[in-house]
Amino acid sequence: LGPFPLSRKICDDALEHVLALYRELRAVSSVRAQTPEEARKHNAALRAMMRERDNYFADIEAAARTALAAVSYDGDGHLTARVIDDVAAHFGFRVIAVPHLPSALRSLADLRNGRLFVHERERVGTLLSRSIVAQSLGHFALGHGEPASFREFLQQRVEANYFAGALLVPESAAVDYLRRAQDAHDLCLEDLADHFFVPYETAAHRFTHLATHH
Repeated sequence: LGPFPLSRKICDDALEHVLALYRELRAVSSVRAQTPEEARKHNAALRAMMRERDNYFADIEAAARTALAAVSYDGDGHLTARVIDDVAAHFGFRVIAVPHLPSALRSLADLRNGRLFVHERERVGTLLSRSIVAQSLGHFALGHGEPASFREFLQQRVEANYFAGALLVPESAAVDYLRRAQDAHDLCLEDLADHFFVPYETAAHRFTHLATHH
């Protein structure tokens, strides 16, 4: 492209669009320009921060408790599809399963109309869709904005994933369950995953969140 010609005929709206597109391209290019070495450096810094906190984030646990209290959930066992829908509504969203999301896209938030789209193959309420919806809501529950750097992008992903685990495997219920299993000498992550109807990976993460702190 050649130089952009400026004249009095070009309105401010057109200039604002050009500048906005430029800023967005620059932001995307910055993320893509991250080398594997830089990614490893940022990941190492995040791991060090998580180690300092014993992989326990009290503020995110509190955010998950607040969200569950807002929909009057105080029980044990897995969150039903209705509870997940209620939590989404608490943050101003209606979860909709659609057939035409790009395969690489896990969810899409329509901020203007308050809709959260997931692919219909992950029917709302299934094991995977519950995790996807909870992770998506985590960004709004934790007040995430547009990440200004690759490290901030990674940290937001870590925090949203943590929120999803804290929502689907609530702290008080999980600690009670794990202590009963420990007393019975029958501690098993597969059982934890089955009890709260979450993927094994989520159960494993929740164990690492809670075991060191409790």
